[in-house]
Amino acid sequence: MKKFLFILLFGVVSIQNSFGQTLESMKAGVEKIYTGINTNDLDIFLDYTYPRVFEIFTKEQMKLALKAAFEGSDEMKIKINNVPPDFKYGEIFTLNNQKFCFINHNLSMTLTIKEKMDKDEAEMMVELFKAGMKTDDVTYDKKGRSFTINKVATMIAISDEYTKNEWRYINKDEKNVLFKKMFSEEVIEALGL
Repeated sequence: MKKFLFILLFGVVSIQNSFGQTLESMKAGVEKIYTGINTNDLDIFLDYTYPRVFEIFTKEQMKLALKAAFEGSDEMKIKINNVPPDFKYGEIFTLNNQKFCFINHNLSMTLTIKEKMDKDEAEMMVELFKAGMKTDDVTYDKKGRSFTINKVATMIAISDEYTKNEWRYINKDEKNVLFKKMFSEEVIEALGL
């Protein structure tokens, strides 16, 4: 009986220790990807992006697109505002040798438009951003010609054979277009996407 209790206790401690290490490594990766995007260190951001994304877009294509958005064009520029992310980690669950975790966090961005807008155009854009970004917290600064969008965003942490069982991340969007190209219907359904 003592042997059985020892084995049971050892198993519980091992599981808790393994979960703690998994969660700690996930948190470390989340901090790196968040810091990368906030400091425009696109290499760090892309290093922690789920690698199957690069089957759809090459890493270089993604880097160029992000760089263009953040550096701006003749039409607009995007800036990710440095706000406390207040990460909220969901439950880690396993499906078909893959681990998943939803992570909610604060996201604030400013889109600066080069072209002047009248009041009606600006109000229409505010409403479009509210609908498209699923948030009510969108403001327009006429003087700066910029829209500030604040919302709670969700990223999905994934650990599987493609990541060599390390945590990598993908942003969850409303239609989950990329996610649906990379995962089976079974996974999509189990994740509630």
